[in-house]
Amino acid sequence: MNIVKVDIVGEAAAAKAAADMLLRGGVAVFPTDTVYGLACHPDFPEALARVCAIKGRDPSKPIAFLASDAAAPGARGAVLSERATALTSRYWPGALTIVADCCGVNEGFRVPDCALARRIIALCGGLLRVTSANPSGMDAATSADDPSMLAIAGKCDIIIDGGPCDGGVASTVVQDEPWRIIREGAIPAAEL
Repeated sequence: MNIVKVDIVGEAAAAKAAADMLLRGGVAVFPTDTVYGLACHPDFPEALARVCAIKGRDPSKPIAFLASDAAAPGARGAVLSERATALTSRYWPGALTIVADCCGVNEGFRVPDCALARRIIALCGGLLRVTSANPSGMDAATSADDPSMLAIAGKCDIIIDGGPCDGGVASTVVQDEPWRIIREGAIPAAEL
């Protein structure tokens, strides 16, 4: 496992190191606007299987996409309703995940409000599968030295240490068509 400290190497070098690993089918951890994320490139199913194993997560439970910008979900085939599009205009980048039809399958999408995360994602083509960096049942890591991060660190290929996450609360997840709130998180349900 390689730990890259952003304050030592700089954001560009850290993003490139993470992207290089992800584009080779590796598993990376990096900060987002909410919590640290455990990521893999969607073109490598074996990397997705590793992410599930690292977390101790049921592989049948979906893992959402983080996107580099609001156009990336549509490029993958996601179709958002007018209501969802209005919410993405208001809350992206930010802590809102929209679950929408994507070529006949429901997929979650979010654009994080973290320049480093978006830079890594963009270097990887615009979308990565990302879940919180922690074993299932433990709190999500908000820094590279959280106990939950230490529990998974040795199983990951690279950790980008960007310091503490600003948010600390997971994203709010909503289902588009039919509309419902799946998980209330950083954005209160009353605002939606």
